[in-house]
Amino acid sequence: MKEQLEVAILNNIGSNLQFIKNQQWRVSYFTLLAYGAIVATQKYFNFENGYVKLGFVTLTLLIGMASIYLNRNLDESLNKHRDYVTKIYEGNKDQVESYGIPVDQSSEKDLTNLMLLYVTHIGCGLTLILIVSGKTY
Repeated sequence: MKEQLEVAILNNIGSNLQFIKNQQWRVSYFTLLAYGAIVATQKYFNFENGYVKLGFVTLTLLIGMASIYLNRNLDESLNKHRDYVTKIYEGNKDQVESYGIPVDQSSEKDLTNLMLLYVTHIGCGLTLILIVSGKTY
């Protein structure tokens, strides 16, 4: 019974990890999509009013901050789920290591989250430059 419960828990955690990773990608995708929509709107309508540019700058910063906030929360949730997996592995250390699986997997840094945060920052910066400069490329 104990093994069946642990397998069910690991499957559940695995599904949650996959869901969280997909959400991180979606947040970044829609953030970049919103940046593109802002730049395209400014280019298409060719706004020269300073207040409209200020509105676009504010909107860009709000989108960037929301994206960073959401990705950080998702990353914290991801780390919690990884800790759960590590605890289950540690409870069955001998059996897990006999399969060649390292018990401590939480020490690896998640480079995907770091990359997605950089994409958000760079996208925000480029969008702000395009808005402020008013250039149409």
